[in-house]
This record gives sequence, structure tokens and C-alpha cells, in this order.
Amino acid sequence: MLIPAPDIPLNLEKKLTTEVSRFLRTYDDMTLAEARRLLKGHDFRMPVHCSLSFHKNGSLKKVHIAENTKSKEPWPFQFGTTIRFLSSSWHGTRELWVPFLRWCASLEAKRLEPLGLLRPDRISDEVLAELIRKLPNFRQHLHFSVEDASALMLHLMATRELKLRQTGSAHQRLERATRPVPAKVLQHLEDERAAAFDWFEREKAEGYPPHLSFQLDGLSEEDRCILRYREVCYEKNST
Repeated sequence: MLIPAPDIPLNLEKKLTTEVSRFLRTYDDMTLAEARRLLKGHDFRMPVHCSLSFHKNGSLKKVHIAENTKSKEPWPFQFGTTIRFLSSSWHGTRELWVPFLRWCASLEAKRLEPLGLLRPDRISDEVLAELIRKLPNFRQHLHFSVEDASALMLHLMATRELKLRQTGSAHQRLERATRPVPAKVLQHLEDERAAAFDWFEREKAEGYPPHLSFQLDGLSEEDRCILRYREVCYEKNST
């Protein structure tokens, strides 16, 4: 795999459930007539701004959800989405889980971009274009996992890199080609690759070959194995 897994907080779902419950409780006493007036023009879906705050040690502190019925543009540290009005906290959490994963993937793509992971000497223009073609963009996917978030992050980074190569100057291309990739990042990717293959072979030997996503059929089996391994590790560590 060309890039690390997205840094998605392990307690994101738990914190999200807590905040969704708090947010929905603020409307417990609202009448149907009041709800109609509030959500007129919004198809009875509550527009919201969402964001995250962290402790000094980097762990997730809180999920923030704020009403946005005036349709204001989100700040750079927020993203906008909608939530079904008067839904349960469980359904609200499931509904916002996908937008949060997409947002985390986009933030990670921007954060990792300066590392030069897709620099020209590591992956050619032709291979990059083929990778973009094979990767789904997930725009219409209602169900979205950590595995998908990792693939989306790669799609975003590859698309951005190819555009820069096509529009940038020769100097800019040379700068990206000579930018060193941190050794610890490369070592992490290699360690993850070895661990993923070991896990995959052990599962097969025990008679439970892991399911590899059919949505990612355009990728090599090795990359699909690593992406599935990331999903399994996240689910295991988040419980």
C-alpha cells in the first residue's frame, strides 16, 4: 500500500453516539408544527456543522454537532451535513458515521500530501492515472468503512498529485521527485504489509479466508489484503 491508514480516532463512534444523543434531546419538547417551521426548505433533515476537539495528548476529547438551519458555510475546522430529524441516537450515529469517515479521510490526505509518498520516482504518471481509474470515488456509497476511508484517501492523494504534475512547472516536479519520504513512514508501511500477509495466511489456514472487498477489485490482491487488515485492526482496537 502506498500510504498509511487514515488516523481515525478509535473512540470516534462512542463519542459520536454521546453527542448525537445530546443534540437530539434538545428537540424533545418541540411540537410537529414547530419542527415544520424550523425545517421548512430542508426536506425535514436538520442541517448541521460537525467537528472534533482533542486533548493535548492527541486523543479525541469530544465530537461537536451544531444546528445550521441558516445554511452558513462551515469553518475550515468543520464540515457540513444533515441528520434525520427526530431519529433515534442509534440511527443518528449510523447516519453521521459515514460523513465523519469521509471528512477524516480528506483531512488525512491533506496532512500526508507533503510527505511525498506518491512522488514521481515512486510511482509514474501512467501508473498513477491507472490507479485513479481503478479506485472508486465512493460518492454514491451509503455504507462506508475504515477500509473505504483508506482507499478514498489514496484516491484523493493520487488525483491531487497527478493534477500537480500536469499543471506544475518542471522545478515543482523536480522538487517533489527529490523530496525524501520519512524513513519511519516507509518502515511502518513495510511492517504493516508483513503483518497483513501473516494475518491473511493464518486466517486461510484456519479455514476462514478473509473477505476482500469487491468494490476494490481494481487494486492488487496485496493492497486489498492490507486494506482489509486495517479494517479488522481498527474494529478490534476500538472495542
